[in-house]
Amino acid sequence: MKFGLPLLILPFIFVYRPELLAIGSLSNIVLTFITTLISILSICISISGYSIKSIGYIKRIFYILSGVLILLPNVYLLFAGLAIFTFLLIHDKGKVKLFT
Repeated sequence: MKFGLPLLILPFIFVYRPELLAIGSLSNIVLTFITTLISILSICISISGYSIKSIGYIKRIFYILSGVLILLPNVYLLFAGLAIFTFLLIHDKGKVKLFT
């Protein structure tokens, strides 16, 4: 039941991203598919509370924020969401020690 939220928002993703229905050029379809997978992964990490290691509530908020930003149909928000997601994954791996 934990992973029902991404399935709930999936129909709305099709409205904002018609490339998922194979409408458009091949590069747009592949790029949209990859970013949507990253967004759903980010939302699932937020819901489960576990990435590479167990995460706290503040990181959960940032993971869901990055997932939502990636889904929105704006290029700047897409890059912001990808940057947040990448930073969180690097931080979870233990290479960056900013949240001590």
